[in-house]
Amino acid sequence: MIRISKVLFAAAASVAAVGGVAVAQDAPAQPAPAPAADAPASDGTLKPADAPQTVTPATYADPASSSLATTGAEDTSAAWPQSMIDRPLTLNAGMVSAAGFLGVTHVDLKVGTVNVSSTAETMQVAGSFGVSDQLTVGASYGITLHDFEAKGPLELGAAFRVAHGQFKAAAIGTFRYNAESEIGYVSGGLAASYQLAPQFAVYTGGPGQLSVGFTTKDGGTNPIQLDLPVGVAVQATPEVYAYAQTSLGTLGLSKADNIWISDVTPVTVGAAFSPSNKLDVGLSVTSFDAQHATDFVAVFGSVRIFAM
Repeated sequence: MIRISKVLFAAAASVAAVGGVAVAQDAPAQPAPAPAADAPASDGTLKPADAPQTVTPATYADPASSSLATTGAEDTSAAWPQSMIDRPLTLNAGMVSAAGFLGVTHVDLKVGTVNVSSTAETMQVAGSFGVSDQLTVGASYGITLHDFEAKGPLELGAAFRVAHGQFKAAAIGTFRYNAESEIGYVSGGLAASYQLAPQFAVYTGGPGQLSVGFTTKDGGTNPIQLDLPVGVAVQATPEVYAYAQTSLGTLGLSKADNIWISDVTPVTVGAAFSPSNKLDVGLSVTSFDAQHATDFVAVFGSVRIFAM
């Protein structure tokens, strides 16, 4: 039986948990694939999802939606930048980051001949630690507030910086298991961004770029998928950071279908306000298919603090 609550939680967790290009600023988060739960098909109906679906950008875009740290700076020995676009892809050595996320996800779909409408509120906490300038490790856990469900996705992740400067890149790996849906997978990817100008960057990649399911409930398949996210980021002022992101498509490498942007067009837009280099407050809105914008929508607010 299709459980709408699982659809909502999968989508919400996907947007809030590992959304970012990397792990420090939590964002240009890329769509971390939603844990395998029933997901909407391109025709607006629900289809069984035996493994994580990567049509959600969430895990990509929100500058406050990953368990690790994100986007770009040059001198790793310098103080942590206030401007998010200037931050390294990993936390500086010895830094600690803690974050909280609160989201609302709404589904309004047609299941067979029945119209289904449901809303869920979710909460997630995340923390990360800079083992060195190059390596950051982190973890996150989420629950559903309505209807209340304490069992949620647990995620462990790590990011290793491989380049910094005008071009930034980091290799990211995550382990995710959802105790409520009994679905787990490992994922990885290369987060990369390029600053075309001091206040403008393009980015791609993230923790959910390549996902491999390793366990599914009731003996479902374990697909292998490759997501193709792309986004743009603007540092409007030292305090204000904004971004927009979509996915060009998802390649089904094994036991999964190809999904192109013409079939499902996920769009995430968001912004973050950083009054100092120790605090980020963010807000993001995701439509999981812009062609049916009101069918599947998630709104997330976030707060992240940094201890140097």
